[in-house]
Amino acid sequence: MAVPLPALHTHTLRGDAAMKNQLPEGNVVKTVWIGESKIEFCDDFVARTPEAIAQVERDFHLAGWKIVMKLREQGIYI
Repeated sequence: MAVPLPALHTHTLRGDAAMKNQLPEGNVVKTVWIGESKIEFCDDFVARTPEAIAQVERDFHLAGWKIVMKLREQGIYI
């Protein structure tokens, strides 16, 4: 017996209305293009308090160590 899917996946065009509703409201301070992908950095996502800056640094280091440990599991030592 086949299991019915709730809805079929459909591709949408880039820049569709659903994506535009998720964009931040801040000012775009930098735009980077990687291939055909556009990345915009907004000033409302900048950590300003000492606690927020410390949390960003902790998250950055934790993510880096996860990458290092994953590479070591694969036998790659950096």
